[in-house]
Amino acid sequence: MSNEYKDWFCDVMTELSTKMREADLLPEGWTDTFIPKMKKELADVLGSYVYDFDVLQIKDKYGMMRFYWSWTDRDYNIEEEQDRNELTNKIEAIINKYEVLSSNTCVVCGCPAIKMTSGWVMPVCPEHEYL
Repeated sequence: MSNEYKDWFCDVMTELSTKMREADLLPEGWTDTFIPKMKKELADVLGSYVYDFDVLQIKDKYGMMRFYWSWTDRDYNIEEEQDRNELTNKIEAIINKYEVLSSNTCVVCGCPAIKMTSGWVMPVCPEHEYL
């Protein structure tokens, strides 16, 4: 891998991390286990389109991560529009994978969750099931 590519990918990751700063407010069990992997997968798919990728909101709702995003509203040429359509499916697949994973990951430690708490709904492992 060339240094130019490494520098470019670092820029893409920095831009994506800035846009996804709300993810740092998610439960620690998630931010320590799968959020970094999700960022890397999204950066790999987005590439230079990261600048057109807008994160509207990332939150925990009913024990599951919710990720809302859109494309920047601008005039795209035909080729860019085709790229965006292909990327949309890939992005949605990545986000869906991690939304499902979040509902099965302990919010405290990141271990596999066995149940959801009542009240404030959170997936928890056996060690943290009495929160």
